[in-house]
Amino acid sequence: MASRIFTSPVFSSSAALTASAASINYRRILLIRALLIVTLSLLLGAAILWLKEPLPYLTILLCLILLTGVSVGSIWRFYWRRPIHDGDILFQLLIDVILLSAILYCSGGVSNPLVSYFLVPICIAAATLRWAYTWVVAGISILSYSFLLFFYVPVVALNPHGIPHGALQHNTEGHIGQHHQHAQSEISPAVREDGEVMSQEVMSHSVVMDNSSMALNAHLVGMWLNFALSALLITYFVVPMARSIRQQAETINELREADLRQEQVLAVATLAAGTAHHLGTPLSTIKTLVSNALIRLAEDQSGKADEQTRPASNVSGKLSKDLQTIQQQVYACQSTLKHLVQQAEQPSLNSPPTVALYDFCDELIEQWLVIRPDVEADVRLPTHSLNPQVDWHNTLRLALMNLFNNSADASPTEVEIMFDWGEHEFRVDILDRGPGVDDRVKANLGKVPVSTKDSGLGIGMMISQSTISRHSGKVMLFERSGGGTHTQVILPIRNP
Repeated sequence: MASRIFTSPVFSSSAALTASAASINYRRILLIRALLIVTLSLLLGAAILWLKEPLPYLTILLCLILLTGVSVGSIWRFYWRRPIHDGDILFQLLIDVILLSAILYCSGGVSNPLVSYFLVPICIAAATLRWAYTWVVAGISILSYSFLLFFYVPVVALNPHGIPHGALQHNTEGHIGQHHQHAQSEISPAVREDGEVMSQEVMSHSVVMDNSSMALNAHLVGMWLNFALSALLITYFVVPMARSIRQQAETINELREADLRQEQVLAVATLAAGTAHHLGTPLSTIKTLVSNALIRLAEDQSGKADEQTRPASNVSGKLSKDLQTIQQQVYACQSTLKHLVQQAEQPSLNSPPTVALYDFCDELIEQWLVIRPDVEADVRLPTHSLNPQVDWHNTLRLALMNLFNNSADASPTEVEIMFDWGEHEFRVDILDRGPGVDDRVKANLGKVPVSTKDSGLGIGMMISQSTISRHSGKVMLFERSGGGTHTQVILPIRNP
């Protein structure tokens, strides 16, 4: 039987929290990018005014315009019907890394202090995205950093001694050559008389410049190693830490929602206690009136024996049947109220009676069919011999009967109730051919009182959800193939 599960916040609240968090993180990323664009624009203006170097300023400006255009276009993502997810955040972070790499390529490569900004997308990914996405951001950032270590447009002002390290060897050799020629032309006698000393001076100067080049290269390589190590550590350790924090936040939210539901149920229970007290008198009155009406109707029917009154007798027979049905319903209401009072007098929910599971299901269906004689239900109990003992509280019966009533109200002539269990799990499947549950109701189903029936109070599903959760169970709603709703209840079986 094919079915599709509802994505309702009631039964998958973590999904809704994830979607909301992704939207908030998406907005923050756009804000961070706006600050980055402003900073880069100010630095570009300062470089044009004071740096006086022939850099590809137009290319840098085009990158900033493209980054701004992506940010403006990304604002429209909030108006899509599809919720924002991790893939959208990954796309924004990769855009930042790629365009920042292009800007750094035009402005000194790894010698530009802004190269450390590569750690920002990695940290954002580690705090907000799944592990695989974070590795993607970290890997591309490390590749970009490695590329900029060898390929870039040099900026003299960003290198030691004002010499780009790529051109350091060439300038050193030229300086040495000029010094050597100058020495030969102006003090050639001294060189000839003390040539060994002059040769040592030149060699010493060459060694100093070569050491400077080696130190600069070692410094840049050390920066690369530091960045790569930082990116790997953030990706490997921060992602699990962020996931743990998110799980704790989700657990706290779930507990808070459970507490709110318990408070609502407690308020309903308080009202129910007062209502039960006040319903006793009108139900007794109705019971007395119906009994008297049945007695008078029986007396009238016994006093009419001629054929002319037979049609009236048929009408009286239908009326008598209706009155008997009303009487049964009144008895059921009184029994329910009495049972409610008895349960309220119990000192604790931790000591309910023990009963065989098969008997529990049989009695549950029998009680429900007495209340709903108009329903045509196909009830199926398992045929295996496994019959564990359970000590479920009687409030669980009411919770299951509420779910039965929901399906019966949706399609009174076609309700299927299937029980099944194993050694450790009990399952009830309730199927109907009603109109299903619309999106408006699904948003609040089980969390607040809501009803799809004109005469409903809207507290049945909320009470059922709370009661079943208190027994460590869960309720799931599926869309039934061919129309209707499939309600599934799963409860653990523990040895009493």
